[in-house]
Amino acid sequence: MLGDRVCLIICSGFPLAIVLSPFKKSFTEALLRVPVVLIEAECFDDKVYSLDKKIAEQIFQRQLSPNISYEALSINDLWWATI
Repeated sequence: MLGDRVCLIICSGFPLAIVLSPFKKSFTEALLRVPVVLIEAECFDDKVYSLDKKIAEQIFQRQLSPNISYEALSINDLWWATI
């Protein structure tokens, strides 16, 4: 968090970090020190991503929420569906 804004989301159980574009430079050096896949996003709320729910369930080893459209997914949707 920077102030009251979430700018980076990291999953400790799965080596994934998602950073908002304006903050990428601030975190890249630190994230290069750990084995993590860094994904840059313009916004955590835009529903511009898609995900195969069955594959995600295999990755996260649990059933995911049926209340989310996995064809029109935001980063926030992904976060709340998988934590």
